[in-house]
Amino acid sequence: MYVASVVLAVCSYVTIISKAVVGTEGLSLSTFSLWALLAAIIGLAQKDDATDPALAMVYGIGASITALVLFVKGQCVWTPLDTTVSILVFVCLVLWKTLGSKWAMTLAILSGVIASVPYVMLTWKFPQSSPYVANIMFLVANTLAFMSVDDWAITKVLYPGVNVLMGIIMLVPLFF
Repeated sequence: MYVASVVLAVCSYVTIISKAVVGTEGLSLSTFSLWALLAAIIGLAQKDDATDPALAMVYGIGASITALVLFVKGQCVWTPLDTTVSILVFVCLVLWKTLGSKWAMTLAILSGVIASVPYVMLTWKFPQSSPYVANIMFLVANTLAFMSVDDWAITKVLYPGVNVLMGIIMLVPLFF
């Protein structure tokens, strides 16, 4: 089941990257860059805690490629929220060094949710331009990852669990 979640995550990012190549409406270079950094922190922290980091790494690589496409296309915007999330990325690294990977991963997941606010707001404001296919794959991938957890350690359930909630939030406008 976990392998299927990783494959769906790849498919989700292929869809998002193709959207970035065709048009950049609703996609932010700073958001995807910060998501890439946060996913890398989460993946490395999961690896430290003997949790499979494949899903986080796929999200990190996908966000990096999306950010690169947006950079090449000149889609560069920076907001105060991006500054806040950048500070949180730095705090994640400090926490990792001082308190360990579990704390860094937890703050990185929270930071990822905060970094998602503009994307979620745009999805709710302009649901017709939202990449629903990618969002559905994102939700299913994270649901499968959550269902494949073999124990309830926070390092194993928090990331896919939070991503399931975010996936639901991003799909709600589809039904209204």
